Amino acid sequence: MMSPKIISPLSRLKLEQEMTMETRFTLDPQIATASTPPASWYTDSSMLVLERERIFRRTWQYAAPLELLRFPGNYAAVDVVGTPVVLMRGQDNVLRAFHNVCRHRGGVVARGC
Repeated sequence: MMSPKIISPLSRLKLEQEMTMETRFTLDPQIATASTPPASWYTDSSMLVLERERIFRRTWQYAAPLELLRFPGNYAAVDVVGTPVVLMRGQDNVLRAFHNVCRHRGGVVARGC
């Protein structure tokens, strides 16, 4: 699991400006006239932090194969976008997800599946 990274306000502003510059690249089905995002979008670790905030934390994410949670009592401890999560199927056959962190001591509650 990767720990969250802090972005300085200046770096954040620079990245946000770069992300909104539509003139930097265009999505065009004609490959001859298309361009790509700046290379920094693929290599700058600060960009990953922004992607987590702006994209991954706001959308549904794959967490585990349903096969792992087939029967009541099955569980899986997974990492979803840097957040430890426990997925489980209850005795009522309902799937649930919980933060995999003890509120009292901050330790991991479950491991494996």
